[in-house]
Amino acid sequence: DGQVATLMNAFTYAYPAPTFTVVAPTSGPSVGGTALVLTGTQFLTGATVTVAGVPCLNPTRTSSTRITCTTPPGTPGTADVV
Repeated sequence: DGQVATLMNAFTYAYPAPTFTVVAPTSGPSVGGTALVLTGTQFLTGATVTVAGVPCLNPTRTSSTRITCTTPPGTPGTADVV
């Protein structure tokens, strides 16, 4: 019958979630200032990183699989990297 229906903007393609495969080094001083290299997948331009919930300083996406940043000061002990 030739009928066509369109609903504009009804679907959104999403980027795959990023993943970390390596965080190096795995420790540093509590005063911060450690240069981190994060290796993984699906890192987008403008990506941010937190260590123990605090933004990592100067995050730089060098490729879709690598981000560098500098750790902020933190409390001694283990910390999540997000």
